[in-house]
Amino acid sequence: MRSAISLILFLVCGTVMSQTEYVTKGPIPIGIKVYDYENDRPIDIATICDGFDADGLPIDLILPDGAQIAIFFPTITKKNAGDFFLIRGKSGMRKIENFNYEYKGKQVGYLGNRSYSGGQYDSFVLEQVWNNGATKIPTTTVSLSWWTDEDPFTLALFLENSEIDERELYMDSLLNNLFSPEKRSLKSYEYWLNNGFAAELTEDGLPVQPVLPQGIGTLSFNTTAPQVIVTRNGEMVEYLREERGFGDEKSYYINTDLPGTYVISLYDPGKNYGRTKFIYTFTIEYSFWRQGGYYMLGGIGVLLVTFLFYRVNAKRKLESSQLQKQLSDAELKAVRAQLNPHFLFNALNAIQNLVNQNDTERANDYIVKLSKLLRTVLAQSDEALHALEEEINLSRLYLELENMRSPFIFNIEVDSSVDLNALVPNMILQPYLENAVIHGIQNKQATEVTLSVSQNDGQLVLRVSDNGKNTSIGFKEGTGMALGRSRLDIIRKQAGESVKAGIKTSASSEKGFIVEITLPTDL
Repeated sequence: MRSAISLILFLVCGTVMSQTEYVTKGPIPIGIKVYDYENDRPIDIATICDGFDADGLPIDLILPDGAQIAIFFPTITKKNAGDFFLIRGKSGMRKIENFNYEYKGKQVGYLGNRSYSGGQYDSFVLEQVWNNGATKIPTTTVSLSWWTDEDPFTLALFLENSEIDERELYMDSLLNNLFSPEKRSLKSYEYWLNNGFAAELTEDGLPVQPVLPQGIGTLSFNTTAPQVIVTRNGEMVEYLREERGFGDEKSYYINTDLPGTYVISLYDPGKNYGRTKFIYTFTIEYSFWRQGGYYMLGGIGVLLVTFLFYRVNAKRKLESSQLQKQLSDAELKAVRAQLNPHFLFNALNAIQNLVNQNDTERANDYIVKLSKLLRTVLAQSDEALHALEEEINLSRLYLELENMRSPFIFNIEVDSSVDLNALVPNMILQPYLENAVIHGIQNKQATEVTLSVSQNDGQLVLRVSDNGKNTSIGFKEGTGMALGRSRLDIIRKQAGESVKAGIKTSASSEKGFIVEITLPTDL
């Protein structure tokens, strides 16, 4: 039973030794031993390289940070040391003089036990020579190289405001403990815990998802991570500034006036062991007062006072405008009451002329067309405005009636850009068409009457003209034309003085009679 137990222990010890004290199988055996002093354990060589070559040399050997490597030569002793030469790094060829490593009961060549900082590289070349006294000829050469993994990155957060400057306190603590044999302590977050920014700390000594008041001061953090990304609500954050610290450490400063969820993402793609990515989250809470609450309440108060003042003033203006509108409506109805009988008198006079001429058929046709015109006018008797298309139809019907009494040529031209649904004063064109017919056609001074409708600079332009050759440029407005001008004056008064509405008339021996009515398109 004891023999079995002893055999098992021997096999276990042999297995452990083979894993942690590794020896190559090439022409010159090399012993490698790696020890993790931070965790107080040996490291299996197979777990820190990418396999072994034909001679058993590890491929791409990478030491974890905090580990030490010991190199020894199992077959080299003081007796045969003269047959070997060592080239270490950039140094020249030298003999092996250290035999302080015991391997299988004998003292063998020893390169030493060394540790390295993150990212540091090292190597050696060992040559076995044939020595005939004066001549040394290399017969066998082996080499080994390795490097140390990058140091683990760190993260420390600092607040600076009128109450505390954590960065200064932390630096003072580092200086006080610079020569202390004790391990450097983590940054203290007592201020965070005492003010309720966080309830506890993580294993790394950081506050767990802290919530900071908006405008708490300047927030900064230090890290050795080569890649740093900070986002706020998913969008990249622009730092107030960046500063280079000691070694690979860098400081980043963040404005706390912007509320939201912040994420600090740290990356080190060059690391092979341990943590290569770290995500840290904190929140800056929204503050109504910091976001202009005082100004907002003041603005609401100003708006409220302005609204009340506007409401009272608008009510007074509304009452005044209603009275003015009632007065204007009364004036407009009075003008239209004068206009409609004036037009009817001229129409009956035309029928009388046809009857006196014994032209009964034309008189009957005239009466039919007149009744159609009167029905349209009466149907719209309560409307101050109607569509431009209706006004053009009334004008065409009127010209057809006058053409039956005294034949002449008439043209109605409407530009394609004109909106036929635009509102215009009811029967605004009739007095001017009547003037062109009576004073132009019937006086034998003209043979053609033209009505053109166009749009210019947002204004509707109605133009009535004849081709008469007047002997004098002066003329006197009739009752109908005067009433039309009065209607436009009243409409302009109702809509406001800023509304452009007017009439221009002219007569000459070269151009004949011309009247131009300008109206807004949004009357």
